[in-house]
Amino acid sequence: MDKFREPTREDTIRAVKFVGLFVAVIAAWAFLLLPDYWYTWVLMIIAGIYLLVEWDTQTSGYRCPNCGKVFEISFLRNLVSPHGISGAGLTGTGGGWKYLKCPGCGKRARATALKKVREAPQPTDPGGGA
Repeated sequence: MDKFREPTREDTIRAVKFVGLFVAVIAAWAFLLLPDYWYTWVLMIIAGIYLLVEWDTQTSGYRCPNCGKVFEISFLRNLVSPHGISGAGLTGTGGGWKYLKCPGCGKRARATALKKVREAPQPTDPGGGA
């Protein structure tokens, strides 16, 4: 099972860089593709949004403020759920939230966004033990 932790300032900066890169690429391609190849530009926007949401789905979890249950959500729920930054999230002292229904207590609330921490696989003994 994956573990989760509070996001750090570095996590926030990384996320802002990804979104900034996406916006910069879309803006640059808008000047090149929009007049004649507008459909290609629209496909790029859809593909970029898909990649950003998939990345967020794979690297995030949420904690219910009512019961404390930590859980993950699907791609579709991640795409359509309202979300935001609470407190001073960009300075590293606050954090993100997403309005979700908790699978534990069933209440809807602003669940706190968490960073997924993947554990490295444990090395196996190639000799079969001692």
